[in-house]
Amino acid sequence: MLFVERTLDQALPHLETLRDDIEHYQIAVRSPRRPKDAEAGTRLRAPGAGKSAAERALSVTVSIGVAQHDDTLAKPALVIRAADEALYRAKNAGRNRISR
Repeated sequence: MLFVERTLDQALPHLETLRDDIEHYQIAVRSPRRPKDAEAGTRLRAPGAGKSAAERALSVTVSIGVAQHDDTLAKPALVIRAADEALYRAKNAGRNRISR
């Protein structure tokens, strides 16, 4: 993601919201017996339709590396490299986090 005309400190709250939203989003794992017909599937998901078509739910997490253009990171490729290195620091520190 690029935050044009924003500092790293201004971008961090938005990235933290994104990280938190991804962590708390429940992904439905559907039964292999779910209807192939889209309309029938929609009826099953309707409020009050009974048991959900999902047999279980799971969640995922995301690690994010961030970097900001400055005197030492003057070229876009250097900023991308710094963000990539920050991503690996986040993963190595335990995942589901943001690292500079």
